[in-house]
Amino acid sequence: MKYTDIAWDFDGLITKEEMRELKPAPGGMIDLCKQYQVDPKQMLMVGDRAVDIDSAKNAGADACFYNTNGITVPEGTDFEVENLSELPGYL
Repeated sequence: MKYTDIAWDFDGLITKEEMRELKPAPGGMIDLCKQYQVDPKQMLMVGDRAVDIDSAKNAGADACFYNTNGITVPEGTDFEVENLSELPGYL
């Protein structure tokens, strides 16, 4: 996010090292929701793999597929972007 200059609009993120269970389990997203006192229905997961979309859906959140390779959009995707600069229009 630092390299694409979109970090300005993100309050929280979780890395693989901080997760207690791996995707598609929703644990990381649930932890963020608790930390920021946000209902998962108000959260958006942005990911570039089907497992990211599955994790969002398992947590009860919306899912944006970041499709830089023109691949088939995974089932369950709420919307797709090809460039992260498109995200503000959806937020």
